[in-house]
Amino acid sequence: YECACETAAITEYQRLHPEWVLMDIKLESGDGISASQQILATDPTAQIVILTNYDEPYYRDAARQVGVKAFVMKEDLHELPGILRNML
Repeated sequence: YECACETAAITEYQRLHPEWVLMDIKLESGDGISASQQILATDPTAQIVILTNYDEPYYRDAARQVGVKAFVMKEDLHELPGILRNML
């Protein structure tokens, strides 16, 4: 499933409980860091990977602080299968 806003991402996670989530930082409404934080607050075992074009240290630090499992640049998409395998 693909969600355009923070609220939908949280709602769909709670409805589906997927094995893992790919979360972008920039959403149409809200942001992926905040959505990840809210998901992890209700399910600390959630396996969330930030997949983004934004490589600023602020975003990496924020993602680490909320507890996402990995931070992957979209240009490094080839790394994603290995990351997901290691998470499961």
